[in-house]
Amino acid sequence: MLINWQQCFGGMNVDCAYDIAQTEDGYLVVGDTQSNDGLVACNTNGGRALWLLEINNSGSLIWQRCFENDYASRIVKVIGNADYYLVGGTYAEPYPDTYNLWVSRIDSMGNIIWERTLGNTIGIAYEQYGEATNDGGVIAAAQIVSQGGDITNWYGGYDGWIIKLDSTGNTEWDFSLGSSQFEFINCIIQSSDNGYLAGLYGTPNGIGGNVDCDIQSFANPDAILFKLDADGNPEWHRCFGGSGHDGVVRLLETANGYMVAAYGGSNDGDLIGSGWHGDGDVWLVQTDFSGNIIWQKCYGGSGYDSPKKVFQTSDGGFMVFANTTSFDGDVVGNPSGYYTNSSIWVFKIDSVGELQWQQCIGGETMEIVYGVSQQGDYDYTVAGEMRQSPTGDVNCSNFVYGSHQNYWLFGISDTIVSTSETSEVIMELQVFPNPATNSATFSYSLPVGIHQGSIEVHNTTGQLVASTKLNEAKGEWILHLSNIPPGLYIYTLSTQQSTITGKLVVSGE
Repeated sequence: MLINWQQCFGGMNVDCAYDIAQTEDGYLVVGDTQSNDGLVACNTNGGRALWLLEINNSGSLIWQRCFENDYASRIVKVIGNADYYLVGGTYAEPYPDTYNLWVSRIDSMGNIIWERTLGNTIGIAYEQYGEATNDGGVIAAAQIVSQGGDITNWYGGYDGWIIKLDSTGNTEWDFSLGSSQFEFINCIIQSSDNGYLAGLYGTPNGIGGNVDCDIQSFANPDAILFKLDADGNPEWHRCFGGSGHDGVVRLLETANGYMVAAYGGSNDGDLIGSGWHGDGDVWLVQTDFSGNIIWQKCYGGSGYDSPKKVFQTSDGGFMVFANTTSFDGDVVGNPSGYYTNSSIWVFKIDSVGELQWQQCIGGETMEIVYGVSQQGDYDYTVAGEMRQSPTGDVNCSNFVYGSHQNYWLFGISDTIVSTSETSEVIMELQVFPNPATNSATFSYSLPVGIHQGSIEVHNTTGQLVASTKLNEAKGEWILHLSNIPPGLYIYTLSTQQSTITGKLVVSGE
């Protein structure tokens, strides 16, 4: 994978990016911040705030918004509309003293159209997830520990809870998954029959609830699939796993069933023959539409490896984004300087699970992937977290030195698969003189067959200071610097296919 561009955003405290969604000309990134300095224009008062950014296609900041006392781990585009849904948690009315599920519809500028606090006076647990639905509404999920309020049923321990809202935020139905033990819901997708498939982990005992499986060990959870119809009625459920800790992380519908991206902590049970490496692996399970296993396989090393996102490619294979602490097995080239620090691990498999290639991305400390946006088979944009100062692959121009965790956003291309398609995409840019005093000349050459593009110059806080549109395949642009203060600036040459980013130093007289 080739990193096309990258940028860090944050202040002196903890800032983590949890999800990303594509816009017409860039991306919306959602996370949380505990900073009120650096690049963060929030007043956190020592607490935390939801921090929403819009960036352009090369990572430059367009605008930012803060939502105090709210949290969001998911942002998804409303189907058939330019709006977005945020899904997370809040301490807001009608349950202001407890933490509950929060669903908000926002426009493309981050303005709230409507918002709902969903739960009860006891509150929910920490996990929240959501997806936009085909009717313009949203399906959201969370952990519950009680019933009442918006929650119709609770079976004991921790249950998974699903609630369906229409496009204006009205509740259509809710459904609880569980038993008297614990069941945690990690994800839910809408299926092609307009029903829903939920992914969980837990130790169901079939007592007092609707999840009853033959699990391998009540000491460790199994992975659980639970299928609902379009109106929230149960259709079937399956449990998979062994005697270790196993659980569903993400789901994807395929032509012949479902791809289940799970973490696998077992070397027995349903994982026999998976090639389990030890500790925890990325465990991929292809099922049919009834949840029966077609094939299953583990990927990783002797450390802890966990999937975060999975995408299908046009060749029938899959691209997997994961976090890893392994240095062996399938994991080659981990740049982490210490075995407990994770790196981002990207790998590609074919349609029957054979590993085609893999790559680790990160530096010496800790990098984590949370959200990924797919632009095509070969192009992805990643939202995650980097810690401490840039090293290795982490090379942000606007990193605030001395800070802790920062948003780490970057665009990558699969050059291994797409070499033949991109071999003719050659773009060049020279900037001289650099450092510059009075003016800087940008001499550019666009890829073959491309005659339009743009050059933008931003300061280190993401502010646009100069730009020009390009209407010729080759040429020069002279940037006069009389109104630009001395300092470091980031320039970007962009077309629809390619991006070049570099640094311009403006010196004083």
